[in-house]
Amino acid sequence: MKTHPTLSDNLKSAFAAVVIPVEILLAIAIYVFLLGNPENFQGNDPANHPLPGNYLGIVYKGGYIVPVLISLLLMVLTFGIERILTISRAKGKGNVKSFVRKIKTHLSRNNVTEALAECDQQKGSVANVVKAGLTKYGELAKIDGIESEKKVIMIQKDI
Repeated sequence: MKTHPTLSDNLKSAFAAVVIPVEILLAIAIYVFLLGNPENFQGNDPANHPLPGNYLGIVYKGGYIVPVLISLLLMVLTFGIERILTISRAKGKGNVKSFVRKIKTHLSRNNVTEALAECDQQKGSVANVVKAGLTKYGELAKIDGIESEKKVIMIQKDI
């Protein structure tokens, strides 16, 4: 089964395609204009030695590897923050432990529709996975003649 990329996937690719070149250009600008500022060097000339104790000039003298390292640092920070935001959104709106307890309670009472409603309220990846399993369970519960072990395997496969 071949799936097509979603809008979310396309936005993530576009984000990376835009962020990486922008951060490379930003790193070059930092290197040239901030670190290479003539005020950081003796005689106001970047070809000279840096002023004593001027760390910006010392870093500038590191050469062309400096903007590469700056751009890598910026990328790590940007994509790290993006991953933190994505993972925090995956949990959904409420507490995951509380959500699981509510689902267990609804299922112990054999109330699948309330459990599905709870999934819709929670949102997030965890709720989506649980909802997929509950939906498949609801579909298979209507079908007679299938062994319960096969139903469990079909639900696991769907999840």
